[in-house]
Amino acid sequence: MKPASGPLGAHIDDHLDYLKAVRRYSPNTIAAYRRDLEDWAAFSADHLGTSSIDLNTVRPDDVRAFLGYCADRGLVRRTIARRLAAVRSFFRHACREGWADKNPAQQVGVPRQNRKLPEVLSAATLDRALESYAKVEGFFGRRLAALLEVAYGAGLRVSELAGLTWADVDAGSKTVRVIGKGDKERRVPITGRALEALQQYGGELDGDALVDTAAPVFVGRTGRALSVRQIQRVVKRALDTIAEREGVSTHTLRHSFATHLLDRGADIMAVKELLGHASLSTTQLYTHLSRERIKTAYDLAHPHA
Repeated sequence: MKPASGPLGAHIDDHLDYLKAVRRYSPNTIAAYRRDLEDWAAFSADHLGTSSIDLNTVRPDDVRAFLGYCADRGLVRRTIARRLAAVRSFFRHACREGWADKNPAQQVGVPRQNRKLPEVLSAATLDRALESYAKVEGFFGRRLAALLEVAYGAGLRVSELAGLTWADVDAGSKTVRVIGKGDKERRVPITGRALEALQQYGGELDGDALVDTAAPVFVGRTGRALSVRQIQRVVKRALDTIAEREGVSTHTLRHSFATHLLDRGADIMAVKELLGHASLSTTQLYTHLSRERIKTAYDLAHPHA
């Protein structure tokens, strides 16, 4: 797939700059939107028979044809929905800038999502595993224990773990300051076990790392911050051992955090704030998961089920 060139390519670049500078979209989202829009531009050049696309000639049926093309290539519905969102966003920007008079993607429906329930580990399984990892000494053992305790104890995204600094950890109030999606800040309670794990891990670090409160919490032996992918690898390796099944990831700890809170009667709005969700509908997925777990327990335990 070649990058879009000419006026359309310049418009796409301008739109992505706007999303980065004004909307504060993450680098991953910008990269995904770039791929989506360049794929749409390449398809449209072939579909409309010209590489010099007049945005005012693009119709809703042309956008639907693009979604059909994506489906024929085997893309899942979630990816197709994101591509539609990227095209919609681009045309909204185009209308504001005067490059287009209308947004043809606005009239196109989002493909229905088949939402898969997230993987969740039982509280008992996690408790046994965390107690076991807490006994492992040395730099790597203490770091892993801290990663697992903070991820599960505060329900953080992997990117939030990677961005955590020592200044963000407030042992006095038992909270951590988190910079989430869209650079939105929130304060999240953290468990005493997680704070203890951080203290033990901190004891393995060079003294200068703890004096500099702006230093990242999770680092390698050289003191360099762990990347998102490095954290994913380290945590997934541990979770594969805990779960003994496929499909677990760093995000499994966040899913487990939310589900266990709701299982024990936590208010859904409170869980939404703890997770840093922009929309309640995202959090409501966990209420469905909790209902499924309750129903399963009922079916297994009730003599007349």
